[in-house]
Amino acid sequence: ITFSCMTTADALMFFGREPSRKVVGLNFANGQSVGGGYKNGAYAQEEDLCRRMPTLYTSLYNAKREGHYPFGPATCSSASPARYSDVLWTPKVCIARAGEDRGFELLPKDQQANVSLVAAAAPNIKFADPPERYDKDLMLNTVKAVLLAPLNKQPETTTIVLGAWGCGAFGCDPYDIAELFVKALVEHRLGRLYREVHFAIPQFDVTDQNPTVFREIFRRKAVKFKEIEMTLGCNVVQAANLDCGLDSSSDLTQGLV
Repeated sequence: ITFSCMTTADALMFFGREPSRKVVGLNFANGQSVGGGYKNGAYAQEEDLCRRMPTLYTSLYNAKREGHYPFGPATCSSASPARYSDVLWTPKVCIARAGEDRGFELLPKDQQANVSLVAAAAPNIKFADPPERYDKDLMLNTVKAVLLAPLNKQPETTTIVLGAWGCGAFGCDPYDIAELFVKALVEHRLGRLYREVHFAIPQFDVTDQNPTVFREIFRRKAVKFKEIEMTLGCNVVQAANLDCGLDSSSDLTQGLV
């Protein structure tokens, strides 16, 4: 298990450029609206992925046309929670653009990376009216689906990039989410299925506690991890492991239970 302060897209690019890896990342999806607020200029994680991956929005939109939206907590009622933990699988998407700091410029072919995504929707308790159901048992099932679906669809997957799922605009408690990941990875032993499980958790401002909280929970639960310090230069990504106490051919998004 490793941690960094990179965005999901930057971490996917870093790992995806390594030829020996097959990389998948968690898309913090909006289960009702394709791409979240991408078309309206919003800047959450899913929207950033749509900007960095030119085919992602179209793939998700096609999934909606095939009936895979809505999914996740948006579908859930107390009487019918069946689709709460559904996830979507998007194979072979290309990270073709740099980040916002470089104006989302198109990268040269040799700097692009092909990865896959698994989309999962956390409960929206901040903006949904009424707030979506915050059920930690069902949320654990979703986290387990996130870890199992990539290996079901792409058994050669070696590396999964996770993060502070639902802990931004949707308002989920980072202590709860970190503990759910620990349960799935350690208690349910799903972390053993991957060569590397990476948590990419950027700090957006001084009040953002997500990076601190996740590391605190992992230490409290005695889960060993390493810190990866990444820096994005104009042409390369460099990384150093530090011991820590602390061309795309198919991108059809598929619905999975």
